[in-house]
Amino acid sequence: MKRITLSHETDLTLWRESVRPFLAARVRSGSLLWRVGEARTDLFSDMAAVPIKTPKSNAEYPVRISKSHLSLCERVLCHRDPARFHHLYALMLRLQTDPLALDDPLFTSANWVRDADRAIGRDRHKMHAFVRFKKVGERETVGEPREIFCAWFEPDHRIVELTAAFFARRFTGMDWSILTPYGCSHWDGSDLKFSPPVEKSEAPTSDTTEAAWTTYYSSIFNPSRVKIGAMMSEMPKKYWKNLPEAKVIPQLLQQAELRQSGFMSRPETKPHLLTDKIKPDVYARQELPAKIRSLADAASAAARCTNCSLHSCATQTVFGEGPVDARLMLVGEQPGDTEDLRGRPFVGPAGNLLNQALTEAGLARDDLYVTNAVKHFKFVPRGKSRIHKSPSTYEIQQCGPWLDLERQFVKPVVILALGKTALRSLSGYTGTLKAVRGTIVRSKSGEIILPTVHPSYLLRLREGPTRDSEYRSFVDDLTRAKALIASEAIAPFEDISKAG
Repeated sequence: MKRITLSHETDLTLWRESVRPFLAARVRSGSLLWRVGEARTDLFSDMAAVPIKTPKSNAEYPVRISKSHLSLCERVLCHRDPARFHHLYALMLRLQTDPLALDDPLFTSANWVRDADRAIGRDRHKMHAFVRFKKVGERETVGEPREIFCAWFEPDHRIVELTAAFFARRFTGMDWSILTPYGCSHWDGSDLKFSPPVEKSEAPTSDTTEAAWTTYYSSIFNPSRVKIGAMMSEMPKKYWKNLPEAKVIPQLLQQAELRQSGFMSRPETKPHLLTDKIKPDVYARQELPAKIRSLADAASAAARCTNCSLHSCATQTVFGEGPVDARLMLVGEQPGDTEDLRGRPFVGPAGNLLNQALTEAGLARDDLYVTNAVKHFKFVPRGKSRIHKSPSTYEIQQCGPWLDLERQFVKPVVILALGKTALRSLSGYTGTLKAVRGTIVRSKSGEIILPTVHPSYLLRLREGPTRDSEYRSFVDDLTRAKALIASEAIAPFEDISKAG
């Protein structure tokens, strides 16, 4: 047997330096005896551990441990079971020749390490949730004094150093100490320090904020959502002794049924009489300027539209374009990043794909009127990019009158609704696009509406059979729209304005 003596229970660097030469020499895990602290001499250690020199690394066997496996070792070293050293070493040794060893269900050490890692994760989660700080004083600083807090917690494993950074990030503005049987952590606003374990008698017993916290917990307790099993699973009773709110839990549970009955017996409350008078109709459509006598007037007025918040971040209004007497109108969702910058609809990647499909369907874009249901680009900034975000019902409603004016002046025979937002704006339909795609719909103003997908949907699909099939279906929808324009007898329509 070869003995490895570690001076610290959880020091990853120390453990790594100690095991590396043994891993390089491919020493079996069963040949190692682990000790923490000063090397001791007793009857069994003398028999089991022979003072053999640490083997020199063999260049024939390089040692490789990935970052993810090192992180795993750091966590599992915090487990309180002494067997962790044996299982971690056995796993690291196996990983030198089998990169998938950690996922081997028949490898005992891999199973043990995975279970230990889950246990550490649960313990850290409980520490995040159940540490309760008590105010113990204040410290004079430049400016305002800093409050000093202290907490006692009893984790199952040695997770104090592993978890302390969480509290340093969350409670930066106060000085605190967390005392545990496995070690203590301290934060003074700039440095995170650790100290040896202490007894519970050194922790504060109560403070002035405890009564306020208990009152708060009692006030947010909902008797209608009592699930004792779930509560005991998330808040095991072993933690109750250190939770101030635990003192009132039995009383709250006892009163839950009575309080719930009281809720049910109360008369229904009604809103204040002034509610309807002061509440704005957020879904009311905007009133358009009275002097709009042409499509050009509508475009000019829309360029100054400020009826919803989208105008504040967008570059400009993107109005429709195309012949005033176009027989086919294409309505998309909203302008994209490229359209917002150039001020024209469908000139970005989705527009390029649309142009390609139109050509295959035998349609010329110059003969069509192309527009969007929403006239401003809605996006979420992410770094230097602007990521598309779907418009809300309110925003669709506010842009509705502009689309109505376009339909009024162009008077198309057929409208191709590209996507669910366009279909909703045109017909009020709120169901799924899949349910009505290919169905001919008659609008209230008499146009024929043909629902299909938006070109951007095709761009999001991975290249392959599915994308090819969807693209062909899209071209077929365009071809069908062309046929509907040329046909004198168009038949039966379905009213879906109240569906969905």
